[in-house]
Amino acid sequence: MTDMVDGAMPEEGARPQQAAPSGGIEAQLRPVLEGLDQERESQKNELLFRIAVAVLGTGALAVVGALASVGALGAGLANISMVVYAIPPLIAAVGLGFWAIQPRQRYVSTYKSQVLPVIAGTLGAFKYEETGRIAESRLRASTLMPNFDDYKSEDKFTGTYKDVDVELAEVRMTREQGSGKDRETVTVFKGLFALLTTRRTVSGKTVLKRDRGAIANWLGEKFGGMQKIEMADPAFEKHFEVYATDPAEARALLTPAITEGMTALSKHMGDGRLQAAFYDDQLFVMVPNSKDLFEPPSIFTSIVKDAGVARLSRELGDVLSIIDILKLNEAAGTNGL
Repeated sequence: MTDMVDGAMPEEGARPQQAAPSGGIEAQLRPVLEGLDQERESQKNELLFRIAVAVLGTGALAVVGALASVGALGAGLANISMVVYAIPPLIAAVGLGFWAIQPRQRYVSTYKSQVLPVIAGTLGAFKYEETGRIAESRLRASTLMPNFDDYKSEDKFTGTYKDVDVELAEVRMTREQGSGKDRETVTVFKGLFALLTTRRTVSGKTVLKRDRGAIANWLGEKFGGMQKIEMADPAFEKHFEVYATDPAEARALLTPAITEGMTALSKHMGDGRLQAAFYDDQLFVMVPNSKDLFEPPSIFTSIVKDAGVARLSRELGDVLSIIDILKLNEAAGTNGL
């Protein structure tokens, strides 16, 4: 994590850095990874065997169906519709496919249960939950939540860093749209949710939305009953639209150090689409990410040789660096916040 000195910000475009754990995360995890790599190899072999069985089983049923359809297994069978012969292979393909992938799912579950808790421990007083989620009721007040029908969450990290309570989780939110044959499920958000407490007294609400362009900005002068705030920092304005219930509080909260920090974070995380909200003495950050986070390397790749664990540790450290960059652990200053 980046420790700020005299309010200095990292150079523009610089990646926030986290302090390396004693001995390095790889050294701490090596005994776990070596044991898990043996399990991976075993599950890989089981996976290959099951795939072969699934392919041969489905193929055999398809051949039997084809022979029956041409009367090779009896003249009467040739009069039955081809659709009937296609049903058994299709059912077998689904069932055998589900059976075949079980070794990989066991490997993923074992990886998460053995590796991610250790990584969480290197970040400080953190714990890991594979199926955890941040309570929806704590997020709705941010006004950033998109319209959704289903909210799924996994890989939750909960703990305290520099006296700031932190909740992180990978999230996918979907919505049903259209009707009849055109009805489909669309993803309205995929990425990371981070909910951080602050030691700043925020009586109102200040929201940082992704900048949508000049025309959309003009049409959206009001957002959720809040007033749009013009900021003096052009780099910050390029990334965010600011809305607030209390303009004076928002301007006091968004000091030059804060706006520079949020600009750097937006460039570094979420492909410039990061959004955030200060409310109820909390900072809620939404970081879009199209990739599946916190997943193990391919079952066909050695975990010991893969650098994914170190990368994952750095990515989690980047989220915690928000606390350093925005100084969320500091008490209210002379600005009245």
